Amino acid sequence: MTTSALINIGQLPWTDNDDRITSIVCNEKLYVFERKYKKDGERVHNFAVFHTGNNFAIYDLTTHKLLKHAVHKELEVGGDKDELFFVKNNELYLLTFSPTNQIELDAIFKFDVEQNEFRHLLKISGDTTFSAEYENQFCRLLSCGEDDKHNVYFLSDADQANGLVISLNMDEGKASRIIFESSADTHIRCVMSKGVYHDNMIDVFYGHYGCGVMPCHRNVWRFDLKSRKHSILNVTVADNYNLGMTSIAFVKYVPQKDGIVVGRNYMNCGFAGRGGGIPQFDGNLWLMHNVSTSHLSWTRIKSKVDGNSEKENNGVAFINFDPETGVVVYGKKKDGIFMESISFEAGEPDIFENDE
Repeated sequence: MTTSALINIGQLPWTDNDDRITSIVCNEKLYVFERKYKKDGERVHNFAVFHTGNNFAIYDLTTHKLLKHAVHKELEVGGDKDELFFVKNNELYLLTFSPTNQIELDAIFKFDVEQNEFRHLLKISGDTTFSAEYENQFCRLLSCGEDDKHNVYFLSDADQANGLVISLNMDEGKASRIIFESSADTHIRCVMSKGVYHDNMIDVFYGHYGCGVMPCHRNVWRFDLKSRKHSILNVTVADNYNLGMTSIAFVKYVPQKDGIVVGRNYMNCGFAGRGGGIPQFDGNLWLMHNVSTSHLSWTRIKSKVDGNSEKENNGVAFINFDPETGVVVYGKKKDGIFMESISFEAGEPDIFENDE
């Protein structure tokens, strides 16, 4: 079985030269959100958000048509608030939080599919404030996925040594920190880039500061929600694949493959699109096998996704993946939005030169 042909499903309905676009795949629809730096008077915050009232578009991934393009009204979110999109039970949500000197969870907004807008759902209760380790630390919050009950999980670098894992009960709107048993081999200081929930565990991809942020693709930091322990696991790779140093665009759990698809797809190290210049897609997708076990391995999988372009200012603005359908979807500024069904077939090996 081979990968399918690329399908063009339309153009980006607005021009964005700064790569501040967030994409979400939910219920066989692609949601694309424009983000701009938030301003309070003359003060400009160091993060970009959608909730101040920006462009958004919705595409149907089954009919390949644009369903909606509009400018969303500004949400009632005051002050120093960042945001995070997540999906629970095939419904789309937006979470607001304060990121400076702490993580302070604020509120949840739910996307109304009838009115095509976010509406305030609840104020988060429970454990909502988590202090940072350092003064003036800007804290990141990552969405890690959902379980089959009522919970969604988040990860923060407010506690860089031990990791900060937060569960949010969506029925009650109550947040709780999950405390894990610490040990010498897992007391590390790292920069967490992505996390993904599966099998009552959260696997965290991370790196260390060096030339920018240097990704550690040969290891994952695993949090076991049942045993409340965490460990560093090695991820093997065949000798004929070069893992490289590209950063991570997305991670998605694919249960039918007992694997995690990683769009490790930007050519610059570190966080794609945050402080490291304009990211460029390198065209590679990876599958981490056997994630229900501790014996993990990498395979690069075939894809026709093209990250390079001879057209000026035509890089990939976003890329995402739907694990239920096996569809990769990405948008280029001038060429438009494309989707491709992948087969998970192993890609061609790399050719290494003999230096002898």
